[in-house]
Amino acid sequence: MKKSLVLFMIFVLSVSLIACGKETKDKSLNDNVYKNEKLGFEFKIPERWGGNYQVKEIEKQETIPGETVEFLLSPKNAKDENREGLLSFYIIDKNVYAESEKEEGPSIGEYLGEKGDLVYLVGLPQSNPFEVDSEEGKLFDTMHMSFEDVKEAFTITK
Repeated sequence: MKKSLVLFMIFVLSVSLIACGKETKDKSLNDNVYKNEKLGFEFKIPERWGGNYQVKEIEKQETIPGETVEFLLSPKNAKDENREGLLSFYIIDKNVYAESEKEEGPSIGEYLGEKGDLVYLVGLPQSNPFEVDSEEGKLFDTMHMSFEDVKEAFTITK
C-alpha cells in the first residue's frame, strides 16, 4: 500500500513539474516582448508602461474584419474593469484591406506592413479619454505611443 502511494505521489509530482515547465508557444511576454506566433508578430513593450496594461485578443469582430490584439490601460491599483485602449493591432486579409481602402471614411488603422496574405495595422487613440489632471489621465499620457514609436517596437515574424 505504501509503495503504491509513493508511486502515485511521484507520478503526480512529475506531471505537475512537466506541466509547469511548458512554455506557451503562441503568446508570451518574455523580456518585455509580446509575441504572437499565430498572428506572426512581436511587439516590444515600452519600459514606461511598467505593467500597467492588459492584453486582449479578439478573433472576430463585427466592425473590424480579421483579428485584433488590444493593449489596454490597466493601472496596477485599479479596481474597475473598464479599460481604455492604448493601441490595437489589426491583422487582416490583404484583399479585405484593399477593399476597405477604397471606401470613404477613416482607415481601419495605420499601415505597419504585410507578409503573405496578411496586412498589419495599428489603431492609436486620438486623445486622452481621461481628465488630464486625474491619476489615470497622467498615466495614460506617459504610456501613449506615437505611430513612429509603434513602428520601431513592432516586428512581423511570420
